Amino acid sequence: MGKAPSADLPGAVNAQNVAGGELTVFDGFSIFGADNKTPGGSSYAVYARDCDGTLRVTNNRVIAGDGGDGAIGAHGAAGADASSGTPGIAAHDVGADSCGSGDLANGGTGGSNQCASGPTNGGQGGNAVCPDFDESRDFDWCPQNSSNQTATLAEVGETGQGNTSDAGIGGEPGKDGGVMDRCRTIFGYDNSPACTTCSLPNGSMTGQDGAAGEPGVNGTPGTGCGTPGATAADGLWHANSGGDGTPPSDGGGGGGGGAGGGVETWHCANS
Repeated sequence: MGKAPSADLPGAVNAQNVAGGELTVFDGFSIFGADNKTPGGSSYAVYARDCDGTLRVTNNRVIAGDGGDGAIGAHGAAGADASSGTPGIAAHDVGADSCGSGDLANGGTGGSNQCASGPTNGGQGGNAVCPDFDESRDFDWCPQNSSNQTATLAEVGETGQGNTSDAGIGGEPGKDGGVMDRCRTIFGYDNSPACTTCSLPNGSMTGQDGAAGEPGVNGTPGTGCGTPGATAADGLWHANSGGDGTPPSDGGGGGGGGAGGGVETWHCANS
């Protein structure tokens, strides 16, 4: 089948600088172009360069080889990491049975990140509020098997930013416990609590973690060569490039964690 193509002789049959002399006729042959495995490379069965009418190629059977597949495009760069969020303020004893606005604490801020479509920041953590062990009754009543507690919006971690379907939702807050020196029953006061026992709520006192944000959707691959054809350069034929892929969508920020539960006290502030 002849020599393998090379940079100097890329065709199965090569004619270069056949011009200005006697007539040269190439007639009556079967010519098989070699497959070119080079990415983006072309296959040449008959390669003629810098020739004029003194070269005649007639009555031949020319069988094309396969050109090389296009080279794989470069991968897109990874997105930048978001900055870390800040931790919330640790729980503390207010030193009194009463609790006011000055005793509250804000949740930690979420990490920040700016993407092409806008911010994809993490949600802020839930804010600490004054504890209420049982909303359905005065606190000095002895604890029952269940207590009524409703989470406020401030205690719930914020949902992360970004695409609605990708942002993580905030975590639920922890439940509140209670400590008292004595408690009331229908028969009078029971002094047994003595500020030594914490009445636990129905559920964890630990705030839940916010949900992680979802990654963005991968971009779509580029299309094949949209315009058939090629360009000549350095004496060779170069096929047009394929289309670019589309960028991926941005992911969402994670949700903030819920605030931890507190402990309501009754006559036990200095215990």
